Amino acid sequence: MDFRVINATMSSNTTLGTACDLGAGAASVYLQLGTMATGAQIRILAAEALGGTYLPVHRPLSDTVTVTSAIPEIFQLITATSAGFHPLPEGLRFVKIQISTLTSDTTTAMRFISSIY
Repeated sequence: MDFRVINATMSSNTTLGTACDLGAGAASVYLQLGTMATGAQIRILAAEALGGTYLPVHRPLSDTVTVTSAIPEIFQLITATSAGFHPLPEGLRFVKIQISTLTSDTTTAMRFISSIY
């Protein structure tokens, strides 16, 4: 098994990261975060092409969820300051990271790490 590392950046004073191509055949993709604002919520955005329109990735609905339930529709990680590697949903290739709070005055670096079979 090989691993692929894709570096991503989020410019200072912004909430949207650069578009990244995770490559074909990527399995088990994880996001390693850089330093960001305390408590910021992270959303994963995906598109069909690198230069395409990026939309939020939604969680799958279960059989027990009803229309009136308060459910987390958007795939969100706990907080931007959570340490470690965060798994992403499978099947994504072109992705961006969006956070709820502006990043600091410096550019933030992140990494997508995937296993390749």
